[in-house]
Amino acid sequence: MIGIDISPSAIECAQSNAILNEIKNISFYHSQLQDFNHPLVDVIICNPPYHKAIINSDEMQFDHFLSLEDLAKHSYRLLKDKGRCVMIIKAYRMI
Repeated sequence: MIGIDISPSAIECAQSNAILNEIKNISFYHSQLQDFNHPLVDVIICNPPYHKAIINSDEMQFDHFLSLEDLAKHSYRLLKDKGRCVMIIKAYRMI
């Protein structure tokens, strides 16, 4: 398993949770999906950003927005043949 996120604090939280739950077969990467390169995967599960983030001053600010078009394009790029992309998304964004 791999996990990627553009937020360093989200990566730290995920790493802590993996340790607490004794999950050993996972690697985490601080990256945007658009810049992420990795061997092809079977499944992508994501909770894409819904809008530009407004973060408090001690967090990084997200300068980039991941459009649904970019999500689809880069998920396709990273998926094996017959791979699956599963996402959590607000229904109104699907229109």
